Formats: sequence, C-alpha cells, structure tokens
Amino acid sequence: MSWRMAKRQLGSASAILFRSGFSLYGAMLLLPLYYQEVRGATALAAEVMLLSLRLPGAQLNPEAEQNSAAGQSADPVGVK
Repeated sequence: MSWRMAKRQLGSASAILFRSGFSLYGAMLLLPLYYQEVRGATALAAEVMLLSLRLPGAQLNPEAEQNSAAGQSADPVGVK
C-alpha cells in the first residue's frame, strides 16, 4: 500500500469518526432540550426519557462503571 493511499484512508476514517461522534454528542445535547421546550417535560422527565440511550453505554464502558459485565471481564486481563 502506498503512502498516499494510507494517508487518504486515515483522513477519511478520521472524518467519519469525527462526524459520527459529533452527531452522537449533538443528539445527547439537543434531545433533552427538545423534550423540555417542545414537549413541555420537566428536566427530570426529559432525562428519564433518555435513559434508554444512556444505560447501554454505561454497561459497555468498563471505565464508566467497574461493576458492569464488561468491566468485570476486563479487570483480570488488565490494560495492554
């Protein structure tokens, strides 16, 4: 693989990763505001509506919660 092709692949992969992260965190910022302003929900009700988006991430991220299944399976292996 040539150097130009590797740079092109790295650049396009970085752009895709940036766009996906931007859309994910943008939605996490704007959805509670949408629920509060448009639907008239309280802050607590808006967060309860978004629990279905946040709980899977907390279960799969070993650094976020050491008691999760992913965290417990990663502890014996350690960081390499």
